[in-house]
Amino acid sequence: MWSSLAHSGVRPWNLYLRLELRNGRLETSQTLIRQIRHAKFYGDECLLPLEYSVRTTAVPLDFYNVAPTYDVYVPNITGGRGEILRAQIMHVPNAPIGRAFDIELHCVTAIFAGCKGFDELAPSAWADYRAIRARFKEQQHLK
Repeated sequence: MWSSLAHSGVRPWNLYLRLELRNGRLETSQTLIRQIRHAKFYGDECLLPLEYSVRTTAVPLDFYNVAPTYDVYVPNITGGRGEILRAQIMHVPNAPIGRAFDIELHCVTAIFAGCKGFDELAPSAWADYRAIRARFKEQQHLK
């Protein structure tokens, strides 16, 4: 069904929300927005997801012994193809919740003219990702 819709120009979206509560408090949440679309990947035409997810948590996340309170990244994935952007936020004062959840709803509601990339779907998170990546490249260059 997804293939037929995508080939006909319809851009189907999946929306997912999961909340985990413990002792009457929000411990984690995950919000996922995914569009299935017909696209080219290294010259091959196939169905590819454009996926953006936001995870909030009260529990520190430890990636490579670094636990940032806000991070936007493209995960290293083996196997499936797709464009994926993820944001994760710790429940701390002044966390940039608004930036992570800055999602253009017209992308989801437009049946035939959905967004083409993260710069349209999640503009603030995409700008943050690009800034984080630029800082990382600059640090690598200085070494």
